[in-house]
Amino acid sequence: MTRPVQRAGAEGPGTARAPRDHAAIRLLPWLIGLAIIALFYALDWRDSVDGVIRDAELWGRDFINLWSGGKIAATHDWERLYRPEAFMAFQTELFGPLDRHIYSYPPPSLFLAAPLAMLPYPAALLLWLGATGAAFVHAARPWCPPGRGWALLALATPAALLNIWEGHYGFLLGAIFLWGWRLLDARPFVAGAVFGLLILKPPFGLLIPLVLLLRRDWRAIAGGAAGGAAIAALSALVFGIDAWRSFFALSAGREALIDAHGLFFAKLSTSTATALFDVGAGLPLVIAGHGIVACLGVALVVAATLRRMPTLELAMLVATATFLVLPYGLAYDLPASAVGAWLVMRRARVASPDFWLAATGFVAPLGGMILAFMGLPLLPAMLAALAIAQYRSGLAQRERGDDGDWRPATG
Repeated sequence: MTRPVQRAGAEGPGTARAPRDHAAIRLLPWLIGLAIIALFYALDWRDSVDGVIRDAELWGRDFINLWSGGKIAATHDWERLYRPEAFMAFQTELFGPLDRHIYSYPPPSLFLAAPLAMLPYPAALLLWLGATGAAFVHAARPWCPPGRGWALLALATPAALLNIWEGHYGFLLGAIFLWGWRLLDARPFVAGAVFGLLILKPPFGLLIPLVLLLRRDWRAIAGGAAGGAAIAALSALVFGIDAWRSFFALSAGREALIDAHGLFFAKLSTSTATALFDVGAGLPLVIAGHGIVACLGVALVVAATLRRMPTLELAMLVATATFLVLPYGLAYDLPASAVGAWLVMRRARVASPDFWLAATGFVAPLGGMILAFMGLPLLPAMLAALAIAQYRSGLAQRERGDDGDWRPATG
């Protein structure tokens, strides 16, 4: 008997009825996130002079990389774009001395950077956050409660608020990721092509090929290969093959970012390796510790896929588990994972372990940063707790018979 395929935008995980116990406690994770981000903005406002924060950062923080990269793209000076010292010298020419920045994104990102750089920096920042935020809200709707306006709360999770503060790719990458999963059962080739857009930041799609192989979704795999190859080829045609040569040649050595002891972005890291380096662990312990956590992430995804976890449930687990596996990842890339945490929190009773495991992962992007500044880099452990809750919750949905949105590809 063939099970019906769940259509994108139809009733899905977001329609699960939430327990209504302890409403005040359910608000607590949200309030923690809002309090922390309000503190960050208050400190930035206090220390801001003419849009420069503490003589080191602009409002929008890492958005300066995208905007500056777009300026350089107009000159096709790829060594200046991808060589960190030359890139920082260019930003100094534009804004004066700032903290260290690098342009670490592949040439397809210039399709976004070049148009944005045609606008004044403040206007470009507002357009970037507004457009990518709207895309993320649209993509996240199947995982949010039904009804007008609920999906807007996807912009108020701790991970989303951090992404706004940092001016980063979290909304755009999250939207691409979620759109792909929404389409996967009904239009697998198109879904794969959408996944191919993650070439903007390839590590974000690390576990997707594994899932597609296990599901035998050959059309999605073909779509992913075609989509990724098409955008890579188009970027080479528009910007020249030298852009790709410079990207690969000058990206060497960035594995040193994993050992970021004492640097600010180490506090945002989702990597177990970075966390262990940050507390002074030696290389053997770092490798072993990160390997254990990475294996947990892979094992949960493999088990969930083989046990036919519903597709939209599996998407949320993959969103979190990816950052358990990656040796270099940052908390502002977690908006999609945060929506998955919110889903589990809505379903679970406050007294259940799943609610608190999910709540731990929900506050991790901001709460984990605060703990890291206190010498307790626990963000990876907080994400591991969330992944376990997502695995349990997704299989519970499967056991309840909510598996109509899974089907293997037939060719």
